[in-house]
Amino acid sequence: MPPSSPNATPAGAVPPMDQHAPTKTVRTAFALGCFWEPDALFGALEGVVHTCVGYAGGSTPSPTYEAIGDHLEAVRVTYAPDQIRYADLLDQFWAFHDPVRAPFKRQYQPALLPATDAQAE
Repeated sequence: MPPSSPNATPAGAVPPMDQHAPTKTVRTAFALGCFWEPDALFGALEGVVHTCVGYAGGSTPSPTYEAIGDHLEAVRVTYAPDQIRYADLLDQFWAFHDPVRAPFKRQYQPALLPATDAQAE
């Protein structure tokens, strides 16, 4: 059996890189055209814990890139509200959004996709 790595984490222990992860997080989602650039935009913000791209806002079951149906490309943002406010995320959305540029496909429509009543207000 190979020797254990000096950086190995004992079973059941929290890895060092996760020991400072926030315990209270909130999710929301934004559609801002092709999801890769907004993913990088939000993912680089202090207080954003995780981002995940996918499809949202439509009725087509199990959308895929080849069969997106009526969904939008979106990025789900998980953030620590004690480090960044939802209003700060909205500021990023509005700074990136170009209201005079019409999307060339439905899947690139901009949209706010709030996950809580407070975000929807």
